Order: sequence, then C-alpha cells, then structure tokens
Amino acid sequence: MTKAKNHQLTKEPSNLDDREFVGKLCAEIASGQNLKKLLRSYAGNLENKFWIKVYNDEAFARLISRARSAGMDNLALECLDIADSSDETNYNSKKLQIWTRQWLCSKLSPRYRDKGLLDNGETNQPTELIVRWGKPKDIKSSEAIDIETKALDA
Repeated sequence: MTKAKNHQLTKEPSNLDDREFVGKLCAEIASGQNLKKLLRSYAGNLENKFWIKVYNDEAFARLISRARSAGMDNLALECLDIADSSDETNYNSKKLQIWTRQWLCSKLSPRYRDKGLLDNGETNQPTELIVRWGKPKDIKSSEAIDIETKALDA
C-alpha cells in the first residue's frame, strides 16, 4: 500500500454522524469520484455503514443524491477535458473514456438520458404505452390505430 493511501485511511474518522466528515465526503462525491473506491479508501467498513445510513435516513439519502447529481455534472464536463487532450495517437482510448462517462451519466442522471422513442415531447419523461387487447378488428389502411399514451409519474 502506498504511503498516501495509508495516510488517507487514518486521516479522518469515518463517522457518518459527523457533519464535517459527511460534508467532505459529499464534496468528494460531487467532484465525480468513484463512490465505491472512495468509500473503500476509509477505514472501518465505511461502505457498509454508508449504504445502511442511505436506506435508513431519508435526509442523508437526499444529501447524497444531490452530491451524486453534481458528480454526474462533473463527469459530463470531464468529457470536454478528455476530448481536448486527445490526438491521433490516443484517439480510441479517449473515445472510450468519453463514451463510458456518457453512458454512466445517462443511466444515473435523468438530465442526461436520451429521449426515448415514445417521448411525450414536453418534459422528456418516459411515456407508458397502453394497448387494449381484444378481438382483432379489420383495419383498413387509411384507418388510424387507436393507441392511448399516458405519461408516467416521476
């Protein structure tokens, strides 16, 4: 283990009830750091304690959610830095780094999701498609198919 890594394990207490520690943890999450690696860098099985607190404490969960949202913004902005540092020798590796960050942001943050095929056009929310099953109708080519759409509640 490197000296810096060992220093970080003992640098701060890993007490999730300490407001100052939680503030520093949220700042690190908001900077876009890998949450799993970050939690494992602290001593005292912080990862397990962290997820228990997220599930049991709604205010703490909202605080972490805000930090993770800021982290997604940071990852999206990081794509610009990666693109600016690319050249013809490292193009493919930089492309993979950008694609990975884009994919992660699209899965974890609603702001970065691609518009779906069934988008209702107003709020970029997913749309539920309701199809009524029954006896088949004879549909003429000029007759419209009756399909009801309903926006999902967020």
